[in-house]
Amino acid sequence: KGNTATILFAEYEDALKFGEATDLGNQPGVYKPGLKWLPVAQLLTLLYFAYFLLVLPLLGLIERPKDEPESIHQSVQKKPSDAAAVPAE
Repeated sequence: KGNTATILFAEYEDALKFGEATDLGNQPGVYKPGLKWLPVAQLLTLLYFAYFLLVLPLLGLIERPKDEPESIHQSVQKKPSDAAAVPAE
């Protein structure tokens, strides 16, 4: 009688042998070693925080807003040369 870790490890080895014997590695949906996702996730997390902590503050220093218009009166009111206004009835 072994401890729990030894029993679980033995079962894991049996499962590996079974997987190799049945060629489960070629089945769809079974994990295949290849791209390691941890570095990708870490890089994307770094870019996410860099955008908020570096890019946006620098953008606020570099960008300048347009000048305010004197008034919105000219864009809202019709010019005298436009078609005659028809009163509402």
